[in-house]
Amino acid sequence: MLTLNAFAEFWGSSDLYSELIPIIDKLFYMRRKLKHRLIIVALVILVFLGYTLFKKPNVPDLETLSLQEWFRCPSPVSVDKMPNKMKVVATSLQTMASKDSSLNQIIGLCKKIMHNEPDTRLIVFGEASLGIYFNSVNLNKYQRSIAESIPGKATDTLGKVARQLRVYLAVGLIEKAGDSLFNSMVVLDTAGNIIARHRKSFLHDYDVQNGIIEAQKNAQTFYIDSFQFGLSICADANTRWLMNTYREKKIDALIYSVTSDVPWIIRKTYYWPIAKKYNSWIIAANRFGNEGKDNYPGFIFVADKQGAIHKMKSKGIGYISVVIGKN
Repeated sequence: MLTLNAFAEFWGSSDLYSELIPIIDKLFYMRRKLKHRLIIVALVILVFLGYTLFKKPNVPDLETLSLQEWFRCPSPVSVDKMPNKMKVVATSLQTMASKDSSLNQIIGLCKKIMHNEPDTRLIVFGEASLGIYFNSVNLNKYQRSIAESIPGKATDTLGKVARQLRVYLAVGLIEKAGDSLFNSMVVLDTAGNIIARHRKSFLHDYDVQNGIIEAQKNAQTFYIDSFQFGLSICADANTRWLMNTYREKKIDALIYSVTSDVPWIIRKTYYWPIAKKYNSWIIAANRFGNEGKDNYPGFIFVADKQGAIHKMKSKGIGYISVVIGKN
């Protein structure tokens, strides 16, 4: 490192040295000052990161997660050693404006799945699967055009499919109840009967613009064999009320029907910490495609009780099949 003494020995008592000394002094002062500033900036960054890692955002009614909780990355549980097992399927549908085309897509995918995976017990479809989630041109008028009563023509059709293929179906759709619209999900058993329904209560701004009514808090459960399932639609799954209710009911798996992208971090960590909050498996179904300014990648996954993701598909249409288990 150069010092003032080294400069003095080199330049001696020359006039040039006399002229350079003030400049050199200023440069060393600026360097020390910059070093101090960098230390202060580094400390501020460390404090901020520590706050971000360990501090949970305070959002009323929602169970939020600190950044630290997203990095725990547990190993997947071993289903092979569990006495009770079941194959489930999560799907990603191509977004379509036509209700009939959307329904035909569901039917065709169900037939494909049961042909390829005949031991499947449950197929899960995403939120508002009978059309576009948010049509910015027609808004409420469009949503009313694809809305279905429960029971209704669409559920009758889905019931026939469930009965013919001997499989349980969970499908998100816009429900028409009198003059009201709900963002709902319906479950049909292998006899084609409606055995459960969930209405979304924690609405996205798109739901509100669509004219969707905020539902009263609801937490239905149903059984397939020895497995008890709970139902959720998108942001509902993050509400403390739903988490606490399903934990008390001790569900084995949560059906998670969404229209959304997911945090980038899940693609790197293969970890969904919300599953730990429920102490249950999570089966997440989604959609793929462009809807105006919104682009949905079609991200689907199945995570175990510890939050470890056993399988995921990050983009495109299609499905994943996973064997879940319980002791």
